Amino acid sequence: MVLADNIQDVFENFDFTESIITEVKWENNLFDLSVTLDYWWNLDDDPTSTKGYGTKILKLTFIDCIRANFNQGTNLIELDKEEIHPPSWFTVVNFRESAQTDSRNLLNLEIITIDYDNPWLRVQCRGIKLEKV
Repeated sequence: MVLADNIQDVFENFDFTESIITEVKWENNLFDLSVTLDYWWNLDDDPTSTKGYGTKILKLTFIDCIRANFNQGTNLIELDKEEIHPPSWFTVVNFRESAQTDSRNLLNLEIITIDYDNPWLRVQCRGIKLEKV
């Protein structure tokens, strides 16, 4: 089920803070990059659910993605796998538009996890789609 199909709807209606990234993949057409999130959902806004908060699995798709730069941070190399707690490492603390500009009317977006100065993902794409999985 599509929840939003443009960046304005995404920014106005969804806050990805505290969501956990659970999967990243190129879609079948190899042009669209999808990020699956365990999203904190306000159940008060969902008439099919009981009141309160819970989680839903959402898929954020960057349509016609021409650039995707990932930054895991240099600490990843220095740490043993046993020291890394993936839900903490991949918890979204901010989702924002990048300061980069583009004359082709492309979206420039960033997902911040562990470091505000070095986004986990910088993406440049033609559009965005958010779906409930």
